[in-house]
This record gives sequence, C-alpha cells and structure tokens, in this order.
Amino acid sequence: MKFSVKKLTLALLNVMVVSTLSACGSGGGDDPKPDPHPDPVVKKDKIQKAGGDDIGVTFEITKPGDIFTGKPYIISYSITPSLENSSEDEDSDTLTVTAKYGVITDTNPLTGEKAKIGQLFYYLPEDALKDSAVEFYRVNEELTAVYGEKGTALYSWYLGTENEHSDRLFTDQWHLKNLGQNPFSVVISPVKGIDLNVVPALSVFMTLLLIFSTKI
Repeated sequence: MKFSVKKLTLALLNVMVVSTLSACGSGGGDDPKPDPHPDPVVKKDKIQKAGGDDIGVTFEITKPGDIFTGKPYIISYSITPSLENSSEDEDSDTLTVTAKYGVITDTNPLTGEKAKIGQLFYYLPEDALKDSAVEFYRVNEELTAVYGEKGTALYSWYLGTENEHSDRLFTDQWHLKNLGQNPFSVVISPVKGIDLNVVPALSVFMTLLLIFSTKI
C-alpha cells in the first residue's frame, strides 16, 4: 500500500496533537494539581472604630491611594450630632484627626489641592515604611479622633498589598523590594536588600505625574 507524502504528513500531525493533549491532561483521569499560589484573602479598605469615646464620627475611604508611591487616600468623615449635647456650642467643636504612622492633612501632599468639606487626605511617608513596627507590605494604622469636648475615639485601618485596591502581586516582585521573600520557592532564594531600589523612584514619578496632570 502506498501513502502519499501529504497523507503521511497529516497522519503524523494527528499523532502529535493527540499526544500533546494527553500530556496536558485533557484526556481526564488525573485531578489537577493545586495552585501553588492561591489568591490571598482580600481585605476591605475600611476604617473601623476600635475604642475610646462615642463621639459620633465615622470614616469612609472615598478614593484609595497607595502607601508605596505616596499617592494620598481621600477620606470622608461624617459626624452624628449628639442629642444630649445639642447646644449652641455644637458648631464650635472642632475635629482633629491624627495617625500613628501616616499623616492626616487637609492639603494634598502632591498637588497642594485643598480637601473638600468633610474630607481629609492621608498618606504614608517613605520613612514610615522603614519603621521597625511596620512590615512594609502591610501596615496596621491607628487613627485618633478628638472632637471638641465630646472626647477621643480610636480607629483601626489595615493597609497593604492584601487590600482590594492594591497590587496583591507586589510582594512577589522581590526585585523591586527584597525583604528576603522567596515566593516561587527557588533553590537559591533572593538575598535581603539586593533589589532595584525603585520604591523611592516610584514615589517621585507619581508626584511629577500628578503635578503635571493638574496643569494640563
């Protein structure tokens, strides 16, 4: 029986395709291997009451920022008037908010823009990421709010790469910031401190980008 070159070539191609699909597991039978890097648990960008007096002040993240580049968060706050203290001096009470690691301000640190009524800016200085109490990729921030004579309230706020608006793969990129992590379990793990040192450059770039965009 004679085979033409064309038919023989097609037959070989069929064999190669079937073999490849079988090797990839498409033939069934074996359970797929578990993902070595499952998606991490995503945390909400949320500021929660953690203690202190009941001053009727709540906070909400209006616009997420970035603790690594210095892009500020925009925080909105609302105040529920107290029925017990609804006096003429109610409007004279002032709200003061401070952060343990970051900075709370009514002026955008990158553009100089003033915050709208009921809003504040928050950013994390680069030096704060070097604090021994900060894990760099995740920060357990603490806010303190003092509202006139009504008292002082404490709030907790988790920031980091596991938040819903953050780059959750940033921790795997050891060449950008090397803390000695070995996300891919290589035999020779990365050496702590040996990286491209680009985090400060990212902050400068973001500053220039925002300033330039406001002038267009």
